[in-house]
Amino acid sequence: MHPNRKELAINLLGTYSCKMDAKGRFMLPKGLREQLGKRTDQGFVVGRDVFSNSLVIYTLKTWRHLSKELHLLNRFVEDNVQFLRRFSSGATMANLDSHGRLAVPGHLIEYAGLKKDLIVTTISDRIELWDKATYNEMLAKDMDMGQLSEKVMGDIRSQKEERE
Repeated sequence: MHPNRKELAINLLGTYSCKMDAKGRFMLPKGLREQLGKRTDQGFVVGRDVFSNSLVIYTLKTWRHLSKELHLLNRFVEDNVQFLRRFSSGATMANLDSHGRLAVPGHLIEYAGLKKDLIVTTISDRIELWDKATYNEMLAKDMDMGQLSEKVMGDIRSQKEERE
């Protein structure tokens, strides 16, 4: 295991319904605030998801770790530069206010098509922010979960051994 992995390890759980106010703020669910603990004091980075019209919220510690990995990409390879440019586009620092709300910048609200009703869900060490209708459409898409599970998880042991 990488020496810093234990320090960075966090496995967030939960899916929550939230409301966004007219100023683009939403209350970070109490269950997530409790799981995050002191990480909420360090702030967050809010950015675009690379696979869907949703947003990803990283703890500052997770973002810094990810940034270190991104810095390893050769910037003289055009695909790397295009990826970095698009991945970083619009990423914004954010902090919880005294009421536990996170403000989402207008350009990211527009990108993700966020309206009043939101879904806040988790994937391991990151938080996803979806418009409720878009999230429900994504979940309703026909997908063979058994086949996907086999494809993704079928060779997880060999992947783990390669990293160690």
